[in-house]
Amino acid sequence: MIQISLEQDTPEWHQFRAQHIGASDAPVIMGDSKYKSRQALWREKMGLGKDAVSSFMQWGKDMEEKARQDFIDEMWIDVVAAVFKIDGTIFSASLDGISQDRKTAVEIKCPGDATHAIALAGDVPPQYVAQLQHQMFVCELPFIYYMSWTTHSYKILKVERDEKYIEVLTQKELEFWEYVKNFECPPRKKK
Repeated sequence: MIQISLEQDTPEWHQFRAQHIGASDAPVIMGDSKYKSRQALWREKMGLGKDAVSSFMQWGKDMEEKARQDFIDEMWIDVVAAVFKIDGTIFSASLDGISQDRKTAVEIKCPGDATHAIALAGDVPPQYVAQLQHQMFVCELPFIYYMSWTTHSYKILKVERDEKYIEVLTQKELEFWEYVKNFECPPRKKK
């Protein structure tokens, strides 16, 4: 794993993301995303479309620093945003927070009430499982924290690495990347 000197959400970072399979791509590729299809992701990777940012997504980005500070205060672990890749591969991950010793990482979500309720009940919402497993794969982590944060409450869950899931995930990601390399749009997911 190599740390990349990129600030998230900059033009250089977006260019880097277009050339890699990142953690936020994983749920799309697995068919678990509520927000984007595999075809839309393929168009982005091909430079034929842009990742749309809704006002709700922008609010989440705007609240991330506050949520990260709440994580630091709660866990007593200093974390910073960082970008990593596996050398010689297409796999990358942009983390919301990782400790200096690279042993503790957190993925922060600022969701709506229904999604937040899933975390409050002790579960990771299904649309984020692939993202978390991808991050653990890229960063060689045995676990990662998932933080669901709203202005009135937050929940931090520890998520363990799942090797069998990661094996399936990375195979599907490599298959998707073949469509990108071959300039061929992937088929729609069968229902």
